[in-house]
Amino acid sequence: MTKTTSPKESHAQTAKEAHIRERLGTPTDLKPEATRDISAALAGLLADVFALYVKTKNFHWHMSGPNFRDYHLLLDEQGEQIFAMTDPIAERARKIGGATLRSIGDIARRQRILDNDADYVDPMDMLAELRDDNKSLTTTMREVHDVCDEYGDVATASLLEVWIDETERRTWFLYEATRANPGQTTDRKEGQRAGYQAKGSRTPPAALDRCATSISRAHKTASSKLLFAPPLAAATKSSATPPNQSGWCDPSDSDGGHVQQRSCALDCKTTASQVTRISP
Repeated sequence: MTKTTSPKESHAQTAKEAHIRERLGTPTDLKPEATRDISAALAGLLADVFALYVKTKNFHWHMSGPNFRDYHLLLDEQGEQIFAMTDPIAERARKIGGATLRSIGDIARRQRILDNDADYVDPMDMLAELRDDNKSLTTTMREVHDVCDEYGDVATASLLEVWIDETERRTWFLYEATRANPGQTTDRKEGQRAGYQAKGSRTPPAALDRCATSISRAHKTASSKLLFAPPLAAATKSSATPPNQSGWCDPSDSDGGHVQQRSCALDCKTTASQVTRISP
């Protein structure tokens, strides 16, 4: 049932509003409707900013896990940036003759960003939730910007543009921190890496990559040239270029045609027979 307002009550409310305007009103060239709508939009935005600030500090205080230091400091930095928005938002409403928030209860009645009172939140869930909240805050600021554009309040709009950029940066950082690691490929190189690891090799992954690349190049050379592999013992000490560890050579080359696979043998610490047994 809708409550009706008596003429006496309506008159009292009008008198109260006039009294407040007399005491708190600020000279401005904006119309009263502009002051009313913009200050109301800023009050809702300010409530969301306070809610996001408290949540960011909550997660900053309760961060845990192996990446504690990085995430703890990241959220501390973001919390400071968010809190820095509160005073300019409130003062902007006052500059155009409007009112702003007055209490925690006022924030609770207006906020759209939800609180998180859970006893424990996983670090990745913390970052993902803040990422979505910052994205939501950007949407709210664009809506307030539209209200300012409607009434020609370029000063408030210009502040919002800076805050939108800052909020998008926070969203970007949180997004990158929560991205899933790209899946491991199962190409030939990965198969070779797995083969060496299965044999108990202690070679670092980077060396295995170089080994696999060297093997691949050797097989490509073998497919385009007629190669043969003389015994290593056939090489004499007087040779200008010693044979490589795998024994591949090309008679058409002036220097003995030794294919450069030494990196494979050295990096992988494997014998020539192990290298040449890998099929192309």
